[in-house]
Amino acid sequence: MTVESEAPVPKKKLPPKKRTPCQASVETAVDDALQDLRDLRDEVQEVIENMPESLQQTNRYESLEECVSTLEKADEEPSCPKCLSSVTANWTENRQKLSRRVRRDNATAALHAAVDAIDTWISWATEEEEEEEEEEKSDVKPEDVKKTKEDIQMEVDEATSYRDEVNDIADECDNADFPGMYG
Repeated sequence: MTVESEAPVPKKKLPPKKRTPCQASVETAVDDALQDLRDLRDEVQEVIENMPESLQQTNRYESLEECVSTLEKADEEPSCPKCLSSVTANWTENRQKLSRRVRRDNATAALHAAVDAIDTWISWATEEEEEEEEEEKSDVKPEDVKKTKEDIQMEVDEATSYRDEVNDIADECDNADFPGMYG
């Protein structure tokens, strides 16, 4: 005779997710990422300031100074154009082992995601502008058109300028190198 147990089968404990999806407005993503990069810069600056004099002529000290110099790019505060207020950026962040390098990567991932979202918006706005040009050729009255071609072009120019600033910051901060404890 076989007796079957009614006890539940224990579930396997799944490992925690290594990457977490994130979503925020472009402005929030950029502002938060820049703050994270400034926090990293301040943290590395504190390491430099607390380093004994005997280590101030080492490669590690020089690498830390270069890192601080690179992360100073995050002090720039580009102003997000109003036209991008509803644009959302999506990216993933590493949530395990939050070393300085991983935190830098998380911040620059948010910046690159913002750049991608802005590029998408620019493509959309440019297509909308072309559609409006076709409507102007038809019998559409000017009051029916929500934005003029010049308004759209001005917004695209503002978004492009903002995108370029954010992209420059992301590319520069991607190069910030955090030396190891002994390197």
